[in-house]
Amino acid sequence: MDIIILRMKYPNDPTGNLAAHQHFVAELSKESINLYSISSILGKENRVLGKNKEDYEQIKAEEIRVNGFKVPSFIDCTKMYQIILDDTVDIKRLSNRNITSELSKRIHDRIECKKKEGKHGVYSISVEELKEWNKKVIK
Repeated sequence: MDIIILRMKYPNDPTGNLAAHQHFVAELSKESINLYSISSILGKENRVLGKNKEDYEQIKAEEIRVNGFKVPSFIDCTKMYQIILDDTVDIKRLSNRNITSELSKRIHDRIECKKKEGKHGVYSISVEELKEWNKKVIK
């Protein structure tokens, strides 16, 4: 499972919106899941193609369809969302899919680069919030 769709309120989003969103699954174990938000490039070109463009991994034109995306997209490799899991949830109940190994490796490499540069932040989401926003995960 490389991509998962779940509803989440981002701790770094002042609007507090709750919406279903695609996430790249960087790590998944019985104990935790580490996610990175996937967003459409449309309307965010200045950010994604601007001075900090190296913070983002773009889903390039030829990769969009092959990897199940509908529009050009990007992953912010500087912001990780971590959820400590427990035995009351089954994360695999959420919609998910895989991407090509080439794209997955490129994303992982970019994340590691951001960590080494000290440009990587971790935001915690509680398992209780996960269950509140995504009832399907409850066993």
